[in-house]
Amino acid sequence: MRRQLKRDFRKPLIVFTPKSLLRHPRCVSSIQDFTKNGFAEVIDDSSAHPEKVNKIAFCTGKVYYDLIDRKEKENNTDLAIVRLEQLYPFQKS
Repeated sequence: MRRQLKRDFRKPLIVFTPKSLLRHPRCVSSIQDFTKNGFAEVIDDSSAHPEKVNKIAFCTGKVYYDLIDRKEKENNTDLAIVRLEQLYPFQKS
């Protein structure tokens, strides 16, 4: 038995995060992210140069910040790290 949606729009699910992300210097959002940009299901790696990328890593949450720190520490330019912000329901189109 499938449930019907009560609204004709979807809202992101709010999930509690590890305490370490509450004070992480990179885990911040601007006011525009909440007021104008809206929710992004997938966030691309803006620091990656497409012509140099050989590997792509998909991850969520705290793992993203751990990978970014390691990528910068090793000066890795052939890796792009893509964040998945909504795992379910995954859009089919």
